[in-house]
Amino acid sequence: MDDQARQHAAEQVRAHLVSLRGGAPFFSSADGQLLLRWLDEEVPVPRICMALERAAEARRKRPSRIPLSLSHAKRHLAKVSSGGVSALPQEIDSGDLSSQEEDVHPFTPLCMLLNRHIGEQASFGVLATALSALTIDQDLVDNGLELLRTCYGQLWTELTDNDRRSRIQGAIEALGDLPTGMDESVVMAAAEEHARLQHLGQWPWLSSNTLWELAER
Repeated sequence: MDDQARQHAAEQVRAHLVSLRGGAPFFSSADGQLLLRWLDEEVPVPRICMALERAAEARRKRPSRIPLSLSHAKRHLAKVSSGGVSALPQEIDSGDLSSQEEDVHPFTPLCMLLNRHIGEQASFGVLATALSALTIDQDLVDNGLELLRTCYGQLWTELTDNDRRSRIQGAIEALGDLPTGMDESVVMAAAEEHARLQHLGQWPWLSSNTLWELAER
């Protein structure tokens, strides 16, 4: 991997991490070193993103005051890198959404499901249109991930201010008793991360795993 490709891969992972947790748009030094090692080992970016999403799923169930990082994805990476990736979500892999026809776009099943949910989120229609416009001679997963991250951000910003505040307050309560004297910015960052992850958790099929498996079929 040349320097330009390495830089692009690092930016993809950084952007995916931030799209999940919100907050500071940069890596810690420990995360940076870990990512460089993975890139040296030629771990595909989508696999790293899948591991991050698995770490995020674990944190939905057990909220933490420590920001989501690549180190939290480390224990999940071995499983996704060994090919032990879970099957497509049932919503995607159902008979009426799947197609084996060669001329059908790989992301068609996901686009169909997104269009079914437009009533919930207008940004789903935008994502479906953009995904279906990707040509198959492009890096489908790489480009699809970029569109997915944009949608993640839109799903959060499309909430009303009152809804965001309510979700963050609920997340503060979910975090439990906080140590006396804990910096308010740390509390709010942890609460926003948990609120964002809970919000995204409504659509588990909206993931890098879905893109990867559809592209590889």
